[in-house]
Amino acid sequence: MNPDEPMVQIEHGPQATVITLLGPELIEDRVISRLEDALVGVVMEQPARHMILDFCQVRLLSSSLLGLLIRLKKTLAEQNARLLVCCIRREITSTPQDKYVYELLKIVRLDSVFEICDGVDQALSRLEANA
Repeated sequence: MNPDEPMVQIEHGPQATVITLLGPELIEDRVISRLEDALVGVVMEQPARHMILDFCQVRLLSSSLLGLLIRLKKTLAEQNARLLVCCIRREITSTPQDKYVYELLKIVRLDSVFEICDGVDQALSRLEANA
């Protein structure tokens, strides 16, 4: 990923901040560090706000990213806010390079830690139902 390219696309909605992770491969330490800076910046800018992470473009991720997600979930929980993740690829969808991101979450048993939704609309519906 080019260092000048944005890491995330951010939309502030009435119920949550929706963050789309940009880039298909989130595996390099420098990329994860830049992503962490972006996500922490959003949390600091608007604390105690629910966050939805959209993985629609992500095909490959590292254990460092999983650690970042766990830390982010903990930080938001301390603020009485929720972290929902959506659009996790559950199967190869378009090219042989697609990876089983959902299977990785299942293997390390994080599928039971994170609220995983099929899409942003479903995540928003869950937040609305629990409001």
